[in-house]
Amino acid sequence: MNFFELLRKLIFSRKTIAEDLDSEGLQQFTPYMVNRWLSFYGQSQAVFVNETLNRFTGLLEDKNEMYKLYYNLIPTQKYKKIAYVKKRKEKEEKEDLGIPVIARNQMISQREVKMYLDLHNIKHN
Repeated sequence: MNFFELLRKLIFSRKTIAEDLDSEGLQQFTPYMVNRWLSFYGQSQAVFVNETLNRFTGLLEDKNEMYKLYYNLIPTQKYKKIAYVKKRKEKEEKEDLGIPVIARNQMISQREVKMYLDLHNIKHN
């Protein structure tokens, strides 16, 4: 059972009694990640995670007992696609078109041109 199957079992499907996890399930169960994914479902879930789960998980050391606590406390929800926002990468610096021309004309590398421009404190981008 991978993490997302475990998460689906905790959040979306309900059985009457929480059964013990197998060894693979225990390895995949990470309370921090469950809290994080649960808080993506909305503001009310984020408050729920902060007020209940974050407070009570420190009391239990056994992962199986912690899983049962999560199973019994987390309310059942309808499936909803999460709009996870990825961190945007900084745009790669656009290369100045003058550097390759200078390098070709002077028969030196572009790295050397950049080094000479840096020596003379000339902005090359």
